Amino acid sequence: MVKNQSVAAALLLLVLVGLIANEKNIRSQRNNILERSFAAPKLEMTGGSASRAIAIDHEFVNSDRSAENEPKNIFHFEAEKEEDSQQPSNAGIHDIVTPDCLRARHDTVPESLFQKLPKPYINLGFPKMGTSSLYHYFECGGLKASHLKCGKKSHKCARCTRESVAAGLPPLTQCGEADAYTQLDDGLYFPQIELLEQFVHGHSDATFFLTFRNMTKWYHSISNWPPRKNGPHMDERWKRKNITGSPSNERRSNPKEFSDWYCKHVKRVRNLVAQNPLHTLVEVDIEDPEIGQRMEDIFGIDQSCWGNTNVNVRIHPEVNRSEVMLSRLIMKQEKTDVIEGYNGDRIN
Repeated sequence: MVKNQSVAAALLLLVLVGLIANEKNIRSQRNNILERSFAAPKLEMTGGSASRAIAIDHEFVNSDRSAENEPKNIFHFEAEKEEDSQQPSNAGIHDIVTPDCLRARHDTVPESLFQKLPKPYINLGFPKMGTSSLYHYFECGGLKASHLKCGKKSHKCARCTRESVAAGLPPLTQCGEADAYTQLDDGLYFPQIELLEQFVHGHSDATFFLTFRNMTKWYHSISNWPPRKNGPHMDERWKRKNITGSPSNERRSNPKEFSDWYCKHVKRVRNLVAQNPLHTLVEVDIEDPEIGQRMEDIFGIDQSCWGNTNVNVRIHPEVNRSEVMLSRLIMKQEKTDVIEGYNGDRIN
């Protein structure tokens, strides 16, 4: 009996010794792990941004900070901040993502010149950027306006401006009299590009215009005008005519190359006009919801005269077709002249 108790006591002692030894081993391993985990941040902090991020993660894990203050992923957090910085503000239609050369400036006309700007008004913008809207606006306001055709003989403005310069005269000399010239080009020859210096220096009493719109929408418009299924459309014709600065005809059209073309034109116009203090440059964003009121403030013509005209109903089915037909009747264009009116010579 005593012998059995001795054996049992010996076994119990062995078990206790084993448990103690195992506990020491566990503590030793735990200490090693903790030492490695705290040593890692010190080494990584000397490295690049990724190392610093790892060190910060360790700091958060081993601190007493609450869970709500702990970023789940520091890289994700930084990415979110970058995305937030790219979100457009409420400052304007084309803010942030659109370069300055493709946005209308609203501070080019001082209030002291409101309703006092000298005539003629000359639009140096491109087709399908509100040229018809400008024409109807000034006509509605009782001014004599021209659009594509100039003078009593209804010659193209592109032709008479070129002939005037060839004769050593300012561009509009042989183009008849008008208060506003809302589209100078015929889709083939662009006086606002080829004769820009002559306009700025030859018409010292003129007020110049640049029109703007969303460039993606503009490209969609020119690449679908005239409104028919098969081309050639406006973008293709421009490239074939080798207009100064126009995109190359060696590759398929894309929005960026046309946006870049207009951007360069805008910069050139702004620079030239800025060098001539007698001139004022009016920049018009035709998609600005306040543009009617702004035009009324500057020109004294009721904002009800401003509206969208010459809309391609094939790509804008939401537009009232009767309004489009009315605008065409007002312009007195025959069906056979529609293409000529906005693309230069008639396509047969």
